[in-house]
Amino acid sequence: MDAATIINRALSRIGCLPIQSVASPGPAGDGVVATYNAVLEDVLSKYPWHFTKRFAALDHLTQAPPLGWSHAFSLPPGRLALPRGYYDSPSSDRPLLRFQIAETQVWTMTSQCYAEYQIKPDPAHWPGYFRELIVLCCAAEYALEIREDAMLRRELRRDAYGPPDYQGEGGQFKVASDLDAQAMPSQQPAGGANPLTDVRDAWDEPDDARFGW
Repeated sequence: MDAATIINRALSRIGCLPIQSVASPGPAGDGVVATYNAVLEDVLSKYPWHFTKRFAALDHLTQAPPLGWSHAFSLPPGRLALPRGYYDSPSSDRPLLRFQIAETQVWTMTSQCYAEYQIKPDPAHWPGYFRELIVLCCAAEYALEIREDAMLRRELRRDAYGPPDYQGEGGQFKVASDLDAQAMPSQQPAGGANPLTDVRDAWDEPDDARFGW
């Protein structure tokens, strides 16, 4: 499974001839590959797909950051967007609350920094529901780009994203995001820590009037 297979599936949906490869798509195929890349980047950025998530240590920079920050780190070069969270250790379940982004760097007060971020994985690692979503989304754009059929594009986009009132979160996108959510456990804010309940459960002496609150 590769990008050319996904593109050819989309082209087949609208009755067009396939390309030979992404590297040599032919004179008319350059636009097809560019559209595929644009659609893929857009769909990946709209939801935290579990198969795109990575967790890694950030490279520590020797140059001291300004504004009173203690340490500077390089952001992951292969990320799709800014990391979703920064941590001071690989075992921590509470993201850092104090940090500052500066172009390709993040400044913190910790000597180590780990980040959870999204990458652009190879199609071989996509689940089937996500492959179908990209095929539909690409086919919709090819319908107008190649066939010049605006009505077919609207129908395919409806299959991919649902009716307009769903604001792009219906159709196959809804199916894919629901199935993807089942592959990940529900996240708890601050690792499940709650200062209100912590205070209530902190009194462990039976003679204390606050015991059991």
